[in-house]
Amino acid sequence: MSISISGSGAITGATTSYSFDQSVSVGGTVTYEDVTNVDSIGIITARSGIEVTGGNIHIAGVGATIGVATAYIGSINDLNYPTAGPLSNRNLIINGGMTVCQRFAVNTANNINNATHTYHVDRFKAYNDNTGILQGEWVNTEFPEGFKYSLKYTPATAVDPLLSGNLSFISYVIEEKDFERFRWGTANAQTLTLSFKVKTNKAGTYCVSFFNANTFDRSYIVEVPITDTSNWNDVTITVPGDTSGTWSMMRINWSLAIAANEAIGTPNTWQSSPLYATSNQVNFMDNTSNEFYITGVQLEVGSKSTPFEHESYGQTLAKCQRYCVQLDFPSTVYVAQGGLQNTSSIRGAMIHLPVSMRTRALQANVTFSGTGNSAGNLTFLKPNTDYSTVGTLTGEGNSTSTVHVYGDGFTSIGSIGQTSQLYAHNGSWIRVDVEL
Repeated sequence: MSISISGSGAITGATTSYSFDQSVSVGGTVTYEDVTNVDSIGIITARSGIEVTGGNIHIAGVGATIGVATAYIGSINDLNYPTAGPLSNRNLIINGGMTVCQRFAVNTANNINNATHTYHVDRFKAYNDNTGILQGEWVNTEFPEGFKYSLKYTPATAVDPLLSGNLSFISYVIEEKDFERFRWGTANAQTLTLSFKVKTNKAGTYCVSFFNANTFDRSYIVEVPITDTSNWNDVTITVPGDTSGTWSMMRINWSLAIAANEAIGTPNTWQSSPLYATSNQVNFMDNTSNEFYITGVQLEVGSKSTPFEHESYGQTLAKCQRYCVQLDFPSTVYVAQGGLQNTSSIRGAMIHLPVSMRTRALQANVTFSGTGNSAGNLTFLKPNTDYSTVGTLTGEGNSTSTVHVYGDGFTSIGSIGQTSQLYAHNGSWIRVDVEL
């Protein structure tokens, strides 16, 4: 026998609880008011789902398996859950934790000016075109919880006010093979979310902009006001996919100082020219005591930012080496053996790179620490280890995974057709750089 309660009827009585040893069927809505707990010994079955409009759901003593056909989860442990895309390999940014720097030693400052780009960590470059000097540095002395490194900038020479055409910014370029799946420039362009951590003692409005790095005729600017100058600030920017323009590569710019006549635009809208900032952009270059730190950079598909995706150093290094390989030789070593002496003064040797690079290196992409028979230099030897005392080195990729090194003008090394060896003295290096 079952008891049925329907309509607006109610059970009343002097006691505060009722016990039923059979099924209870309710045709209307059961409302619990001023009740701390709803206790069930058996299974509660909801045929159309459970909606919780406030508070939290806590499941204690969960068994080995929970079967859910569809779950809509906004966050877990107060951390955002992805709204689109995979759960791993989400971050489009390589080296966003600033862990890899092949070009400079840690805590070693490098100045940039005269309209040049410089990579102070792998994949992130800075540009400075003004009468001041911007100094960049890979550091392990300032970083937020969960990180070990950051990228630091400070004006080595200040400029205030900015002059016509002055630009100072940090940038990152995503290549076509990684970006094309997001379909920007079409009606199916996907939303992306950028997140990063920043600390600066120069309060004000900084601007982040997004360019199509192939034609530079589309841009989207977002203002980032920084008021807390004592702590690391978490920044999240959601960018609607651009349905116009031609997109093969994307460039992200963090503006530090932009002159009033140079690329000033409107925030939060797509524009048909490469615009870096709004008129509210702070002049970070106005004082040599200013400092700007950034790390934890992540770009992912969807409208939410998720926790930064850390990966092993080896994974990050291999990804960076697609764009730049630096072979460091801390002690003397034969770099390549089996090369041949082509003429009385020209030698050659083949080097195999650790990864297949983005494109084949041209001569301009291959540089050396120096040439000679002393620490920090490279030279060629013949089998009896005679050193060459004169010469220059050039390199060029035979493929995306090999580089042929040529030595020209060397003396006292042997005869045509004789085997020659590329030799590295301690502290020398070879760099193959095909960055975007």
